[in-house]
Formats: sequence, C-alpha cells, structure tokens
Amino acid sequence: MYLRKLLGAPVTTAKEAIYIETGKIPLNFILKMRRLLYWWNIINLEEDSMLYKVYIAQKNKPVRGDWVKLLDEDKKEFNLKSMSHKDLNRTYKSKTRFKKYNK
Repeated sequence: MYLRKLLGAPVTTAKEAIYIETGKIPLNFILKMRRLLYWWNIINLEEDSMLYKVYIAQKNKPVRGDWVKLLDEDKKEFNLKSMSHKDLNRTYKSKTRFKKYNK
C-alpha cells in the first residue's frame, strides 16, 4: 500500500488507521460502514437467534438512543432505507458484495 510505504508504517498497521491519520477517510464514515456490515450480519441470522429478536424488537418499538435509530440514519445516507431484508439479500447476495457496493 502506497500510503503505508510513504509513512514508513509497519505492515501490521490497519489500513483504516492510515486513512484516518491522513484524513483520507473520515472516522464517522468507517463507523457507519461497520454499523451497516453488522446489520447485514444480523439480518442474515436465523430468526430464532436472540440477537435477531432484539434487533426486531428495537425496530418495531424504537426508543431514543437505540442502535436501530443510528442504523436508520446510516441506511438513509447510503440509500438503503427503502430496501427490505429480502430485497437486500436478493440484490447483494453476499456480505462481500454488500461491502464493495457501500465503500
């Protein structure tokens, strides 16, 4: 990676850290992307898993400060708000595809 060589950073330095330090990617963007990827994992869980049930409960009855409220704002920013879980799975089919589209 060019920036890593330019900065003399070791190979073990995370790419995100280099981008943040150089101002190439804002930290809030990385947080939003990680939140969206975590959401992707949640909606692809079995419906009887505890995490999925908590997500659905927060989605159905959101309270101020819930994680789902932050997620809704992120989805709106990335134009994912109107997509249902089924549409999302049909469109992206894999986490890698979802991640590439939203970078």
